[in-house]
Amino acid sequence: MDTLEGEWAVFKQVLAKRSTTMEEQIPALQAKIHQEEDNVNAKIKDIENEWRDDRPKEASERPEVASSQIKKALNFMTILGGKITKGQGELQRICKAKDLLEMEPGDPHALDTLKEDHQNLNEVWHRIGEVWSTMDKVDRTPFNAYIFKDVKDALDHEMNEMREFPNRIRGY
Repeated sequence: MDTLEGEWAVFKQVLAKRSTTMEEQIPALQAKIHQEEDNVNAKIKDIENEWRDDRPKEASERPEVASSQIKKALNFMTILGGKITKGQGELQRICKAKDLLEMEPGDPHALDTLKEDHQNLNEVWHRIGEVWSTMDKVDRTPFNAYIFKDVKDALDHEMNEMREFPNRIRGY
């Protein structure tokens, strides 16, 4: 019994010492979390500004120019998608840390609307890319090799495909 009481006393001393050490470290951890949160918020602001300023908004009327613009747009969308995913992960990590330190919680869903907008616009550019690939084929065909019925059918098919785009895609 004496041994057990002695071990219990040692355990309580170690626990008290560690608790004191943790209590001393909490303000430093909170300051570090605030600093990281500020950095992540600055990154999110940069992503939002980049999205607002550089997102692909329109393509040219010429198929060869439009194809390069579509490829550029899809490349931009891929790069920005990675940035959004990384920013969202960092934001969620910081929100969990703030919750553990009993600080005022942040918004882990701050990038959700931007991510949804990115996904929708990405789908639009993929669909437009499919349409423009048909236009490129028609444009590259020499005029004397045209089979007008086939060209008309291909164009009608693409027009029907575009008419069947969901409203959220046509809204863009």
